[in-house]
Amino acid sequence: MGEPKENIGPLTVDSLLAAARAELRRLSPAEAAVAVARGARLVDTRPHFQRAADGEIRVRSSSNATIWNGVSTLPA
Repeated sequence: MGEPKENIGPLTVDSLLAAARAELRRLSPAEAAVAVARGARLVDTRPHFQRAADGEIRVRSSSNATIWNGVSTLPA
């Protein structure tokens, strides 16, 4: 994750998540499509109601299946 941060304040779940999210580089839909075409794996972390409302992304597994089942049952 990079260099340790000075004065990050008390360690809470929210502060740890904020620090981790600050280091993520989010891809645009076009960038994600290129990355997948080059072999990257895309995991849709949205819950079912959001996927139903906003549309599906073609992926081999969703985070819900992976998290709740422990192992994805779909082929790699």
